[in-house]
Amino acid sequence: MAVNIIFRKFYHTMPEAVEVTYENEEQIAQYINSVYKDVTERLKSKREYDFTDKTYDAAKTLKDMLSEVINTETRNAACQFLAGKLKYSEDEKEKIISKTGKEIQRGLLLFLYAEDAGQHKLIITKADDTSIIENGSGTLRNGVPKKKRVFKSFVVDVAKDADGNYVFTNLFIYDSMTSQSQYWWQDFLLLEEHLKNDQNTTRALQTINAKILNYVQKKSPADYHNLSHIVYATFNMDGEYDNEVFANDVIGNYQPVSTKVDIEELKRRATEMPSTGKFDPKFRKDVKAARSYKKETVELTDNIDLVLKAPTAQTMNDIRAYTRGGAKYIEIRTDKGYDRFHVPQNNPQL
Repeated sequence: MAVNIIFRKFYHTMPEAVEVTYENEEQIAQYINSVYKDVTERLKSKREYDFTDKTYDAAKTLKDMLSEVINTETRNAACQFLAGKLKYSEDEKEKIISKTGKEIQRGLLLFLYAEDAGQHKLIITKADDTSIIENGSGTLRNGVPKKKRVFKSFVVDVAKDADGNYVFTNLFIYDSMTSQSQYWWQDFLLLEEHLKNDQNTTRALQTINAKILNYVQKKSPADYHNLSHIVYATFNMDGEYDNEVFANDVIGNYQPVSTKVDIEELKRRATEMPSTGKFDPKFRKDVKAARSYKKETVELTDNIDLVLKAPTAQTMNDIRAYTRGGAKYIEIRTDKGYDRFHVPQNNPQL
């Protein structure tokens, strides 16, 4: 079933927030359909958000504004208001980042209301216009990389309750930036993250352990050892987690020791993890949460425990087990520990 675009509106936010109209309706319809497809396909890298009680200057929440966007009688004013709010949010953000020589990625603001397979969706998206459509005419330009089409998107499912009021569920954000732009989801849309970064980190690690590492351990202990180090080294570094990158690059480029380890099966399992593990496909890693999740306490004697904060390759390489004269020992390479326990020859007391 074809997607039914119920309405669409275009706005520029530079130099002022103004509505834009185009003459070439046929090619604009092509552009709208391509943007809709681009947005919905990119939702595999989405992040879920929740409404807040915050209000705009008009003392209205985002829910109020979305209802007015859909309502034909209030649509024009609501869309114009939100376009003005985006311009303000972009201008404020640019004041900050301009000090570092950066600038906001400006583009075309689109409001799309569509019916797709019986489900109504409202989309607010910021897209590239100058690279794709001629201003005023709406004529499409050729040779433009598709990946440049959409910068940021907000997608929400729309229904009505028994009283005829609009109900909004499944709030998702897509952002082409490595990290989600705070001015877009917080300042412009007044949203909050459904899951915090530490929650996403813990859930992702739990799922990787259950779906990837435990599976590999049954096939090949050597590959389990190698992949464990790779996984926890990845989460021990600050930065963005992208499940698509993890599946295709981290897992996809791994060279297994054993032929029993099927990389394509691991990639399939990794791709499904956000759904099975209930975490966002894209989030900022919380190193503290990662270390806390994997922290392992090993009992050495009745009076001594060894705490492993993260089983990275470097950590494990610093520990060596050996026997001497029938007794078992472990040896740990450590500057701090040496300074604490080293006993000078002329002072036998600690």
